[in-house]
Amino acid sequence: MACHVVRLKTELRERVLEQFRFRGVRHTYGEVDDGPPALCVARVDCQLGIEHLGRDCESCPRLLSWTAGPTDREVTLRCAWLHTDPVADRMTGAAAIVAVTPSRRCDEADRIAAREGVHRLLVIERDRLVGIVCRCDLERAPSEQVSAVMTREVAVIDATTTLGEAAAMMRELHVGCLPVARERRLVGIITRGDLMRAGLRAEKLA
Repeated sequence: MACHVVRLKTELRERVLEQFRFRGVRHTYGEVDDGPPALCVARVDCQLGIEHLGRDCESCPRLLSWTAGPTDREVTLRCAWLHTDPVADRMTGAAAIVAVTPSRRCDEADRIAAREGVHRLLVIERDRLVGIVCRCDLERAPSEQVSAVMTREVAVIDATTTLGEAAAMMRELHVGCLPVARERRLVGIITRGDLMRAGLRAEKLA
């Protein structure tokens, strides 16, 4: 397998974190089952990928403010992201990753990507990451197998990597996403879109 974990060299880390410093704000919504909209009783679809009661948000350092609405059964939360947050908090988890096998036909894989609304697919064989493929490659060879067009050299980052470091690696490696591993086991994927939704300006990834 040609997948390898990449990390920033120590001497580059401080400079990179300064260059990719950001603070983003994201609006998150919660729903109230009964009574007036109040944060403590709202069911919040947390930006960390879990659902919990709003009373848990009250002690969260990410919470900036909240307001009632936009409907009479909802609350709106303003939550912060920082370049120092780990990618594990913003990635798509392994259970939700869209993947195909290397023997899948490219036209079939492209239909899967289109249906799921993703641009890139991870290629998995026997529970191991063996490549990555984008829709542009799939469209060029519809009758070939995915193995014929996939990229076999895949850079993987550790789950403790920060969002700022991930952004630096994407720009340096000229890639739009990075699989995420914990103790060499695939646990998720972080994309350029994830970073921009967290608050990083697109021009920094150009």
